[in-house]
Amino acid sequence: MKEMCKKIVITLIVTYLLFQFYFKSIQTVQMLAVYGGCLFYLVLNIRHIIRINRGIGIVLGAVVYTFCLCILWYVILVCILQTYDFTHLFRMYRVGFATLSWFCAFLIIYNHENKKRLHETYLLYFVRALSVHVCFTITCLLIPSLRTFWIGAIAIRGDKHIDKVYYITRFGLQGFADFMLTGLCSIGIIVIYYIMIKRRQRNDDSTFLIKYLILLIAGTLFYGRVGLFSAIVSTVIFLLYNVIIKRQVATLIKISFVLTPVVVILLTIIANNDNFMVWYNWSVGPFINLFTTGDFGSASFNVLGEMYGRGPTSLDTILFGDGRYTQATGSYYMNTDIGWMRLVYIWGIFPTALIYISLICLYYKIGACFKKQAGFFFALLLLINAAMFEIKAEMVYNHITFGLVLLWAINVEKRYSMTKQQEVLTVVNKEGQCLKFQ
Repeated sequence: MKEMCKKIVITLIVTYLLFQFYFKSIQTVQMLAVYGGCLFYLVLNIRHIIRINRGIGIVLGAVVYTFCLCILWYVILVCILQTYDFTHLFRMYRVGFATLSWFCAFLIIYNHENKKRLHETYLLYFVRALSVHVCFTITCLLIPSLRTFWIGAIAIRGDKHIDKVYYITRFGLQGFADFMLTGLCSIGIIVIYYIMIKRRQRNDDSTFLIKYLILLIAGTLFYGRVGLFSAIVSTVIFLLYNVIIKRQVATLIKISFVLTPVVVILLTIIANNDNFMVWYNWSVGPFINLFTTGDFGSASFNVLGEMYGRGPTSLDTILFGDGRYTQATGSYYMNTDIGWMRLVYIWGIFPTALIYISLICLYYKIGACFKKQAGFFFALLLLINAAMFEIKAEMVYNHITFGLVLLWAINVEKRYSMTKQQEVLTVVNKEGQCLKFQ
């Protein structure tokens, strides 16, 4: 019971650190408390932080230097072109604070959980935090008064989208649930598949993960179609990996057995609720059109095609960027949603390439740390997910944050394992010397 309470408390803290919300009445005080609390906790754990960074200094340094170079080039370019659009600096600040918040969440797990298989423990808390967020969305759908109360209580993100009927499910702890949420849910699904593989290698039970898988698939349905598409691709690759490479047909049967009744129940609920039907047509309709008519038939998909049609054509823009991230109206520059195109517009192709190369190197390092098929399979799925999202949205920074904290967890686990091995060898050597003396 005590262990369960500890896990619940840690899950709630991790959930808040990943999806921070602020009450209107105390917003400033709450922000200062959260920022100050995170910095204070980092200072308290400075010795652990130094220890954690040993062994991954090159990778961490490469990512940090890449970001610093890109920011420096961005500031210089904005001043040279006299656009004075520094809005991307605010985006980079949010990325930096999000990384610190995620690292604080990891430190809490590090201080209160077993170091053995620490990276799996961290990933499980990541999945649980996402599941809590999806459960909150479902609760707000079932109890509209809670949604109304929450809208009035917190400083809402994306308030202009809150009242749109087809966005009824895109609501969470922070207000409007943007692409970040569907992206994180799709990453969470990949994490679940990876943990399933690892637990099966140890002959451990993994059926408890099914409930999280269902919730996160629901999250991709709720928060954005790109996440749903990514989840479908990841699931297909995972099933092929199990059936063709591992010959685990039972896994395919189990997942099909669990998901089929869930889909039937969901479709029954949709058919008897007008609001859900509007959302259903928005979220799933394009996929049905694709399989039945061969045409995606989505306004969003058509707009995406137009965005690619009016992409950067000037050589100066491609090489050096326009030094712009947003427009005077507050919308993104050139009204583009495409992740890589936003970065090209900001600072050109070379800093953009550096950012993506950093991500590739980060995930390659994560895969190489395991030196097993499952690790590279995991890293490959994450890279495919990142590529799919950058075609439509901007998720590269979220992937880098996720990858950095995961690499910290893996590094701690490896060092812990090496320490234990050295302790065993020391004991064996001492016993050998005692026997020799006798």
